[in-house]
Amino acid sequence: MLKNISNLGSILNKSEQKSIQGGWTYVMCTNCNPLPPGYICMNKPYCGGV
Repeated sequence: MLKNISNLGSILNKSEQKSIQGGWTYVMCTNCNPLPPGYICMNKPYCGGV
């Protein structure tokens, strides 16, 4: 069980490094939903409120 968790961690680290090396994709955010890895908001969307 522990072995599987550590394998998953190394897989996640590899994919994170890949997205960083490949550069970021900047997008306009229209809501507060989390973006997929590798995407960054160019603006600050208005979230909720009254």
